[in-house]
Amino acid sequence: MKAYLVDAFTENRFEGNSAGVVLEGQRYSATDKQKIAAEIKASETAFISKSNVADWLVEFFTPTAPIDFCGHATVATFYILAKEGLLTFQDGVAHSSEETKAGTIPMVVRKANDGKISIEMTQRKLQSADLESTAEELALALKIDVAQLDTRYPIAKSNTGNWHAMIGVNSRDVLNSIEYDAGLLSQILIRAGCVTAHVFSADAANSMTYHARNFCPHIGIPEDPATGSAAGAFIGYLAAHKLLEGDSIVILQGEQMGRPSKIFASFDPEKQQPVVRGHAVASFVLVDPG
Repeated sequence: MKAYLVDAFTENRFEGNSAGVVLEGQRYSATDKQKIAAEIKASETAFISKSNVADWLVEFFTPTAPIDFCGHATVATFYILAKEGLLTFQDGVAHSSEETKAGTIPMVVRKANDGKISIEMTQRKLQSADLESTAEELALALKIDVAQLDTRYPIAKSNTGNWHAMIGVNSRDVLNSIEYDAGLLSQILIRAGCVTAHVFSADAANSMTYHARNFCPHIGIPEDPATGSAAGAFIGYLAAHKLLEGDSIVILQGEQMGRPSKIFASFDPEKQQPVVRGHAVASFVLVDPG
């Protein structure tokens, strides 16, 4: 077995969000995949096989459980497919697709003249709903004052691959200060059927830029430094609540963790679908000695 550790949504090693990528996923049982993901210890590990309905079947495992879809591991997956010569490029562009439990995801991979690779995914049609929690409950779970929530942004949940809780706070200082109650936040997320809490603040100088932190303690990830599925859900949430200026945003995440990431997202109002884009770089290759 050869497994890769890839840093997604960054151009620099040891920044962004690390994902495991394993080729020839069909060789391993679901039990083996879970054990491998636990051993790799990335927030998610992707296992790649051939698909009957798309170009690739991609299955995602956290260290403790499988999940339907993972944005940063998708970016990592197609970076490795490009580097391993498993995609067909024409004029620097390759079109592909992945089958996931969340549906089939169209992919576009671009290779620049300097060798840098960017990956973009079209996530599925937006779903929106109220979040089954009060502002007071959320403030208690995040250990902030309820007045520090940003009332311009409705408390809600959004889905373009996974359900994510959307929680706005009124400054970057508040965002950076959060040290949440894992038990209370887990209860809220489990009750709402959400994979993560996407907590964000609007940039003070640029209305197209947001700072974000992403918490998912109930699936074994205290904090995620870059969350592609949440980025798609977030721009969809902004569009649904008429809070999107223009059609694209930049999300800066992982800053508080020392793993800064940059996620580009745009939204098609007619198709009600987001496109999420980012770069990636390989950090390690792990080889099974057996």
